[in-house]
Amino acid sequence: MKLFLSFSGLLRAVVHGRICIEDIQGQLFFPGCTREYLALPVGVNPDVGVISVPTLKGDDRHDRQKRVEAIKPHYDLLVMEMIKAKEEGRASFRPLEPEEDWDKLDRLREFLSRNGIEVSEEELEAGNGDASTPRIRQILSSVPGVDVW
Repeated sequence: MKLFLSFSGLLRAVVHGRICIEDIQGQLFFPGCTREYLALPVGVNPDVGVISVPTLKGDDRHDRQKRVEAIKPHYDLLVMEMIKAKEEGRASFRPLEPEEDWDKLDRLREFLSRNGIEVSEEELEAGNGDASTPRIRQILSSVPGVDVW
């Protein structure tokens, strides 16, 4: 089972051909973005405004609009798959307005458990409260049957 932790990272992987849309179907998603982020146009982030857009081979890296147009089909397919995954319980997004006691690592453990992957509190606590994507990737790298992206 693949677990994708970054929407932007997954988009980059799809755009550059490291993974195809068919490979993400039926997989798990625990990105750091909100579900509302998926409704935004390509290359827009509500928190920081405009974000970087991956460059396809042969693209003019200075022509942002052409890059946006080139990745839009990938973006749209990825968004559709993530919405489907959410409906099927295979995706969990950061809340738009997290509660004060919101704990990303607890949510991750509950999400994985609902999807048949058991991770002990001790394994997650090994991160000393660090809920960054690289730290989560490191913690889960030893969990059998989980391919963390």
